[in-house]
Amino acid sequence: MTKETAVSIYFRNVPAGWKFPPIARRLATLLVAAAMLVMAAGPTFAHAILIDHTLGTAPIAPDTAMTVTFRFNASLEQAFFRAILVGPGKEQRDLEVMPGKDTTEELIKLPPLKPGKYGIAYKALASDSHLTEAVLRFTVGEAQ
Repeated sequence: MTKETAVSIYFRNVPAGWKFPPIARRLATLLVAAAMLVMAAGPTFAHAILIDHTLGTAPIAPDTAMTVTFRFNASLEQAFFRAILVGPGKEQRDLEVMPGKDTTEELIKLPPLKPGKYGIAYKALASDSHLTEAVLRFTVGEAQ
């Protein structure tokens, strides 16, 4: 089948010499331009997502102060980062936080803790102004 035959089969009911109306050509041009802009924009991150931390999965030793590193997938407005320790009885206390080695990292100072289940509730404001709130749970006690 030749190219002309394939085209004529596809457009068999279209009269010879017919063209798309000018408004349809303009709309098609706008749609192609918009699609190119979207593809050229590149990836963006809507929220700062915790991708790594130094707490690990095993229980941490009781009565040991430590600094925990949080690493996020996007740059943070570090002046707005907050962390709160939530204890076994749901008591809460603010934790000292410091900027890490770059804008995707925060350092959190944990005080010496008694055995039990804890959480670090944090609020992170991404550089694109999206707020993330979450809790990282961990256990203090002897390894099982």
